[in-house]
Amino acid sequence: MDFIKTNPLYLGGALLCVALATYIYAGLTNPLSAIPGPWYTRYTTLVSTYFVITAHHPDWVHALHARYGPVVRISPHEVDISDPPTCQRIHSVKGGFLKSPFYSLLITDSSSVFNEIRPDVHRKYKRLLSNPMSETGLKTFLPRIDGKVRLAIERIQQEGRKRGAADIAKWFMFLSFDVIGDLTFGEGFGQLESG
Repeated sequence: MDFIKTNPLYLGGALLCVALATYIYAGLTNPLSAIPGPWYTRYTTLVSTYFVITAHHPDWVHALHARYGPVVRISPHEVDISDPPTCQRIHSVKGGFLKSPFYSLLITDSSSVFNEIRPDVHRKYKRLLSNPMSETGLKTFLPRIDGKVRLAIERIQQEGRKRGAADIAKWFMFLSFDVIGDLTFGEGFGQLESG
């Protein structure tokens, strides 16, 4: 131990080695370690974050699925799934999987069917919407939904003519909110009208 007293760099190096070993061990023993994906996704979110920032995340994830299959690890605590039956099992209220805290960031000041992560509370919200959102319930709203879809198409075309391109994702989000608002509250939020 006298060598540590003479050169504090030894202590720093030893601490760095312990930290690195702990980091590697955590990456290898994580419950997600059996899920296929690039080796670096066990240890960092930097690559995923880079592709989000550069707006190439969907392309990167698609390439990972082409290489590793329908279930891919994209960061230490994140998995992407492109298999519909698996998605259905995971997103089912009875599936036993909790929603990510990501959903609570969508609407921060109140709880709703969209952002509630507690299964028992979400189940209550879902039960309230089960009749209006059933197939027969939705058929009664079809003319109203059709009107919203037509308005969305019209607004997309207007933006395309004006700017030379249209932000489809934005208009689909507006359409979704207006349809859901209309079905839930009897009136849309006016997103399609206000753009």
